Amino acid sequence: GNICNASPSADTASILLALDATVTTVSGKDGNRDIKITEFFKGVKKTCLEPGELVTEINIPELKSGEGAAYFKHAVRKAMDLAIIGVASWVKMDGKKIVDCRIAVGGAATTPFRAKEAEQILIGQEYSEALLEKAAAAAAGACKAISDVRASAEYRADMVRVFTKRSF
Repeated sequence: GNICNASPSADTASILLALDATVTTVSGKDGNRDIKITEFFKGVKKTCLEPGELVTEINIPELKSGEGAAYFKHAVRKAMDLAIIGVASWVKMDGKKIVDCRIAVGGAATTPFRAKEAEQILIGQEYSEALLEKAAAAAAGACKAISDVRASAEYRADMVRVFTKRSF
């Protein structure tokens, strides 16, 4: 239900993007379908699901040696609250070198999204606080942040920067 509601602030959306998940669906007329999570969210409360199609599985690749993932959420309350923003990161390391990574942001725009420019700043580089600060700024810059009653666009973008750093 959490991803099928397609709320931009859903906690699971960003971590599923960061982990490169696949959603399996079933429909009476078309059978099963596997959908990359990157193709699943289409807008606020909109997914690529067809009428009568149900999500039956979420497939998450198992973490391998040298890989890790984290999700950090900024919300008013500690429990049972929509994220003002949520940032999830997946990273593959070889010693101090960042071999690959994915950074996914929820709550900042109309759909959860990958901060691909920030990822490219990190990939192939040796981890450092200065490098992470540069990538976090790029993630904040990638936001087409929304304003609503819970937070302004400027605040959300700044929190994306802060939580991107925390997620690494």
